[in-house]
Amino acid sequence: MSCRKPTGRTGSTDSGINGSGSEAQTPARSESSKQKRWQTQQKCMAQRAEKTGVPYEEILKTYPQSRQDRSEKNKPKAIEDYLQQDAPKENAAHTLDIRLCRSAPLSSELKETFDEEYQLYCNYQVCVHGASPTSITPEAFDNFLIASTLVNTHDAAAEVAGAPQFGSYHQQYWLDGQKLIAVGVVDLVPGCLSSVYFFYDPQYAFLNLGTYSALREIAFVRHLHRTYGPVVPAYADFTHYYLGYYIHSCPKMRYKAQFSPSYLACPQTHAWIPIERCKRLLDQCQYNRFAEENAEDTSTTHSGNSTKLQLPFSKTLASVLPKGGFAVEGDAIVTTLADVESVLSKRDLQLVREWARLVNNTGTMCITCTI
Repeated sequence: MSCRKPTGRTGSTDSGINGSGSEAQTPARSESSKQKRWQTQQKCMAQRAEKTGVPYEEILKTYPQSRQDRSEKNKPKAIEDYLQQDAPKENAAHTLDIRLCRSAPLSSELKETFDEEYQLYCNYQVCVHGASPTSITPEAFDNFLIASTLVNTHDAAAEVAGAPQFGSYHQQYWLDGQKLIAVGVVDLVPGCLSSVYFFYDPQYAFLNLGTYSALREIAFVRHLHRTYGPVVPAYADFTHYYLGYYIHSCPKMRYKAQFSPSYLACPQTHAWIPIERCKRLLDQCQYNRFAEENAEDTSTTHSGNSTKLQLPFSKTLASVLPKGGFAVEGDAIVTTLADVESVLSKRDLQLVREWARLVNNTGTMCITCTI
């Protein structure tokens, strides 16, 4: 979404003062609607002065501030205005606390609450999705929602500013600070927050926690961008929220289209298209091209040679790469597709090129390659 700066305006002539000298004189617009409104307002203030005994001049002095207060009161509310109503209040029946815990690498906070999250996940899968209790193991839960394939990097500017590092997190929703009722699994990546998964206590399904968590995550994106964007370069363009897959024929996913503005990625050009257009096309056919026919297909224009790769370190790999064409970071080799193309297997090369078209150089990929 972009905002256009308002164009400049010349001074108003509603005051009735005409130009002089060589300038063409403009008749005063004494009957303009703006002046009529001001005259009506003056009459109201005069009546109030007569009724209350307060001098008219005093009432006139307070008019600009009163007008500004009314404007603030009547302006449309932002999402933060509604969420702030949930702030703890004296004598509140219940409170809701949201905690952000790093999942990869595993933080001490998440390690301490692992059992509570696992029990909540089991309850959710059995009651909501009809899963068998014996099919859900702690190992499967860990592999599904805690282990992450994201490449962990350290941002010094983010650390200094107190901003969270990019990576995988769990947002825990605690009722009254005692009971875990929901968990949102999210990834903070360049440019956006990706909502990976959400599970909750079925007892609180009436609260529509899925929609509520999406609103919370949207507000979180806005908070990170506004707070850290000016001082942390990585958050300067952190302005998008990704809700994951959208299956038009799945009723459980229809709620994703209710957020506005929303976009779907065209399966052929990978361009983001307004969801209103996409829905009309999906009503006609389950698979469709969303972009206009004359839009360029990125799969034919992006070679991916500058794509940055992270490969497992080995002396063999380091010996065959061009000198100066890679860097060693911990137990990994960081290089580009152009430098490693000759040593990758055909399958790995195809995999990298496919992902390069999808991510379009907005992230770092980690693959297990065959040398």
